Amino acid sequence: MVARNCAHCGEPFVGQRTTAKYCSKRCRVGASRARKRSDNPDLAPISPLPTPVTPSAEPAEPHPLVAATERTLREAGVLDTVDGQRAMLLAERMANPREAGTAVATLSNRLHEAVEAALSSVTRVDRMDEVTKRRDEKLRQARGA
Repeated sequence: MVARNCAHCGEPFVGQRTTAKYCSKRCRVGASRARKRSDNPDLAPISPLPTPVTPSAEPAEPHPLVAATERTLREAGVLDTVDGQRAMLLAERMANPREAGTAVATLSNRLHEAVEAALSSVTRVDRMDEVTKRRDEKLRQARGA
């Protein structure tokens, strides 16, 4: 995946394919309509492949959803697993402002499933189990004395 500028609106984006020219369906359709509006469609300017976006000196602060997902997975020690990375990709897609509402709803469900899958490999310590064990041990000692 290569970071580029959209051939229609000029906004930076990361395309799913190396040949991607537009950041969204809206820009792709808008560029197509602009070419159709010209007097001679055969001579309508077709933009070359977008130029790669130059990375800025300081990285942008991650979206709060992405940061929270990363923190949760890192604390559980599963960030570098396949399920952890899948969850991170879904969180990044959900944070993309160009995603449509229905896509975000679906992504939300998929993110929840991915995080649960990543965390399922982690043994969770239940504080109540520890308290119950100590209580039961004290009761056994009291009965035996």
